[in-house]
Amino acid sequence: MDSKLTESKRVEDESSNKNKKLKNKRKFVFKYIKLHRKIFIIFGTITIIMLGGVYLVAHTIFLDSFEIIEENETKKQIRQATNVLSQEIFQLKSFNQDYAVWDATYKFIKDKNSFYIEENLIDETFLTNEWNAFILIDIHGNFIYQKGFDLDNKREASISPHFLNQLKLQSPLFRLAKPTDCVTGTISLPEGYMMVSSHPVVTSYFKGPIRGWLVLGRYINSHKINQLSKESKISFALEKFTQDLKAKNTEVFDLSLINKSIIWAESKNEDYISGYSLIYDIYGQPAFVLKVNKPRDIYNQVNLSVKYFMGIVFLIGGTYFLATWFFMNKFIFNRLKILMSSVSEIGKNRDLSTRVSILLKDEFSSLESEFNTMLEALEESQKKLIYQSHHDDLTHLFNRHYFYDQVKQWLIQVKGENRIASILFFDIDKFKGINDSLGHETGDLIIKSVSKRIKDYLYKDSIISRIGGDEFIAFLPDKGKKIVKYVAENIVEEIKKPFFINDKQIFLTASIGISLYPFDGDNVETLINNADIAMYGAKKESNRRFKFYTSDMRNRVSSDMLRSALEKNELQLYYQPKVNAVTKTIEGMETLLRWSNSKYGAISPMEFIPLAEETGLIIPIGEWVLKRACLQNRKWQDLGYNPIRVAVNISSIQFMQPDFTRVVKKTLEETKLNEKYLELEITESVALNKEEEVIEKLLMLKDMGIQISIDDFGTGYSSLSYLQRLPVDSLKIDRSFIKNIGSDSTIIKMIIGMAQSLELSIVAEGVETKEQLDYLMNLGCKYMQGYLFSRPVPAEKFEKLLADNGIINN
Repeated sequence: MDSKLTESKRVEDESSNKNKKLKNKRKFVFKYIKLHRKIFIIFGTITIIMLGGVYLVAHTIFLDSFEIIEENETKKQIRQATNVLSQEIFQLKSFNQDYAVWDATYKFIKDKNSFYIEENLIDETFLTNEWNAFILIDIHGNFIYQKGFDLDNKREASISPHFLNQLKLQSPLFRLAKPTDCVTGTISLPEGYMMVSSHPVVTSYFKGPIRGWLVLGRYINSHKINQLSKESKISFALEKFTQDLKAKNTEVFDLSLINKSIIWAESKNEDYISGYSLIYDIYGQPAFVLKVNKPRDIYNQVNLSVKYFMGIVFLIGGTYFLATWFFMNKFIFNRLKILMSSVSEIGKNRDLSTRVSILLKDEFSSLESEFNTMLEALEESQKKLIYQSHHDDLTHLFNRHYFYDQVKQWLIQVKGENRIASILFFDIDKFKGINDSLGHETGDLIIKSVSKRIKDYLYKDSIISRIGGDEFIAFLPDKGKKIVKYVAENIVEEIKKPFFINDKQIFLTASIGISLYPFDGDNVETLINNADIAMYGAKKESNRRFKFYTSDMRNRVSSDMLRSALEKNELQLYYQPKVNAVTKTIEGMETLLRWSNSKYGAISPMEFIPLAEETGLIIPIGEWVLKRACLQNRKWQDLGYNPIRVAVNISSIQFMQPDFTRVVKKTLEETKLNEKYLELEITESVALNKEEEVIEKLLMLKDMGIQISIDDFGTGYSSLSYLQRLPVDSLKIDRSFIKNIGSDSTIIKMIIGMAQSLELSIVAEGVETKEQLDYLMNLGCKYMQGYLFSRPVPAEKFEKLLADNGIINN
């Protein structure tokens, strides 16, 4: 069950990680969108916004204005239609007044004589006056006379009972107090709508008393509306009022003959706009609606004009946009693209000799010219840096790293061929004493003179390098033992000749060790190491100044001897202080392994360390060194000396052992040394071997509290990206760079700058002169090791340094 849950969680995590990667990828794409696309989007957006703004302004100024004009015109027509209806009602009122204010009518209500009807209320009267109803009512509400008429069929008809039911004394039609009062308006009947007028019946001179009322009625039907439309030349219609009629922006239109009217205009579509007039009846209730439909000729014409106008604006805007974009592409983006392509090509090919073509005379040409100037400066700096990285500052000979590379390339090229070569290792005898007695400036002049004499006696295809203070090395391709012996003899004799430096005559001797390819080794490291061993052999035989390497030189040290040395305690630890150059105090120490053999005396680490690595003895020896260093450091702390950190060099073979971290932890537990007082030094070659595994081990050591440093930094694959991945605390600059400090030590500056940018501590090894000390301190390097402060010394002598409160006086 647990395994299923774990698997499910793993799948969910993988899915989540994929989603995050996709999101990050989208963010990256958005963030790093190309410049011309950004400008296209921005410029296009601005253009669209501007064109949209022009459209909105045109729409507001033209269409909206004309829409208001059209709406006002429609309202004007509906007012006119309402006035026509009002005039019709006024006509009915006038007829009513003529008959109600008349002595004959006044008398008829009292005596009801038939002569009045026969004379005045004939069918022709109804047709002429367009009456549908004539009703006389006395003051008690009794119907005195009533006659209905069908105007369409031109005959008498009965009056609508619905109309008669509304003729009660309580009706607004009879609320007439004075002889001059009159009520006119409209009423709603099931069969339609009717104009009505009510007037008191009085004498011809408006004298009473009021004897009753005369009510006239005229239907408002489609026939009447058509008639009124024709007469007024305004096309309008009558519609029933419904609640779904939603009036907007209404106006009240007051007419004395109509109770109340509300008008408004509304556009239903692009073809017509409608005007409405809501007519209220005599009871104050909505009765019906007059409607005017007006074609939107003006609006449509203006709308078409606006569309044409906007089409022209969009065409001009689009043309402007495309033309601007074309010229921007031609004079900006294409020029920028060419510049970027040149930069990319330079970055790709690492060729600073490339120059950008200057096409026109403008701001870009100035930029291109300045860029070319920058390239020239960079090319010069690159040439200078390449030269400095390949050459020794003092002698201008090749340095050790370039020498190694050149010889390695030659060996690779001739592999499998029957070719020979020679390595000559030079060392000036007792040079340190000369350097100390005559001064470093004189020593530098001697080194330059010696290098010139050696170079003069070598063949043109030879490669010569200064690899240390007074050490030189030369590679002679395709030169055998006989020729090399002749060259070595001549160089020895040439160096014996006096040197005249600063008005002083100086005599020197040199020792030379020689190894032959392919007999003494098939790789540069072995050949140089064997030549070095031969050189030490030549030094020991004072009567011989050069010596060829032989196998017995190395074979004098066997694995049995080395194993026996470990068992017999012939191995010994020396300690060299790491000094704070500002405070002159010891703040650390490096452990160095020495071997003093009863038969051969002191044996160089260069001789027995490779053998220990070849035989695997480096593992027990390394564990012995680690434990003895920790024990000694703990002992000094127990004696009351200020606690300092001890640094132990770790072989790559030892570091890559699966149980290495466990061995370190066990050693610290057994020696009871606090982890923070142990520092492990690894070389760059260790860090490059199985990088992930190395980083994992380093992290485990860091978690314990142990400090990690890179030893001999600068001699291998040194880069910022490589360092960023390694969990290390400090870098140790290789002594070969310190020995070659001159007026412009670019590599040292680069290493110190790299360390400072990564907030790593920096330690300079091999500091031997006050000038080197001052130079390094000016660059910001305050931790140093070297003969200027102290040689590596055995534990009892190092304890004396600690007894002096850890202060170094140089």
